[in-house]
Amino acid sequence: MKRQPLDLNDYQSFVGEFHAESDRSAIVLAGSFAEHFLASYLRHYMIEDEGIERLFETGALQSFDARINLSYALRLISKSHRDDLRVIKDIRNRFAHSPKLMTLKRDDIRQEIYKLSMWPIVLGEPPNPSENQERHAYLLSIGMFVLFAHTQMQAPKGNLLSHDPISMVVKSETKIPLGP
Repeated sequence: MKRQPLDLNDYQSFVGEFHAESDRSAIVLAGSFAEHFLASYLRHYMIEDEGIERLFETGALQSFDARINLSYALRLISKSHRDDLRVIKDIRNRFAHSPKLMTLKRDDIRQEIYKLSMWPIVLGEPPNPSENQERHAYLLSIGMFVLFAHTQMQAPKGNLLSHDPISMVVKSETKIPLGP
């Protein structure tokens, strides 16, 4: 499959569509966006070469998990981003590969959503299961990663991890509004 470049504006334009979809569609599509954006972020720090591109198509960097692990190993993402991306990947895979009806209202899925770093920052603790905020937390966690990676790609290459939006929100205890 030919690579399609992505940027911050793409995610912002898709968020409305993600909110209009079923839980399964929103989770799979947004999770796929995060996976492909992570690949774009990794490519940003690599040389342009056909052999490198094959790593993403059929090689060692074909999977979301491998991209997450390499990004963390190279210090391109923080531990918090790594952990969030792993949760996003796991939830996305459960929705994509289950032959059964999947919903964000399932207790096992909620427990995974509660692990996202954005959950307590944005929604407060303890989680209120009567409100449908799981999709917002999932999409916002992806949005914060996309914002982080976009910011890093705009900065000089020697300044990695200098402007981590998750750390900035945690330090300021700012509440970020949710909504489509």
